[in-house]
This record gives sequence, C-alpha cells and structure tokens, in this order.
Amino acid sequence: MKRAFVILFAVILLASCSRVSGTYVNESGGLYDQIEFVGNSSCNITTLGMKFPATYRIDKGYVYIHTHDGAEMLFKIQDSNTLVGESFFNESTYKKVNSASRTKDSDQ
Repeated sequence: MKRAFVILFAVILLASCSRVSGTYVNESGGLYDQIEFVGNSSCNITTLGMKFPATYRIDKGYVYIHTHDGAEMLFKIQDSNTLVGESFFNESTYKKVNSASRTKDSDQ
C-alpha cells in the first residue's frame, strides 16, 4: 500500500511539473515581457508592447515555443508558477500571475 502511495505521488508531481497555463511575466528584464498560454498548444508572446501568436509543446520538463517567424524559445519548468529561459538570448525568469492581480493592474 505504501509503495502504491509513493508511485501515485510521483505521478501527480510529474504531471503538475509538465503543464503550463495562464500568464507568466518576465521578472528580470529582457526581450520578452510575458507569455500567455491560451490552449493546449497556443500561446501569445508580448515583446516591446506587441503581442504575437505562437505555438508550444512540452517535453521532459521543458516548454518549446515556436513563433510565427520560425524562432524557437526554450524554457525549463521550474515549478507550476515559474519558467526559466534557457536560450542564449533569454535567460530570464518568468513568474505566473493570477487573473485577479492582472485585473487590478489593468484597472489602474
């Protein structure tokens, strides 16, 4: 019984680390301001105040984002609220924001 519990816990932990949803904001400056995941394979990248559509896939704890112009970005899923850029031009940390704080910010 104890072994089954450990296996179940490991499966839940892995599943939670391999999903992304919502909006992640760049905390440390850099080229991309935010990433908004809007579906199972669609996202929007905001840079310099402009929003661009992109697609993404998740593989072994990493998010691979492909932009419309062929660029690819790589992010490590640190936890359910944190993505870490892992490419030469994007080593920034992105934190998930909740919808309530985004609504407050947009009202001001």
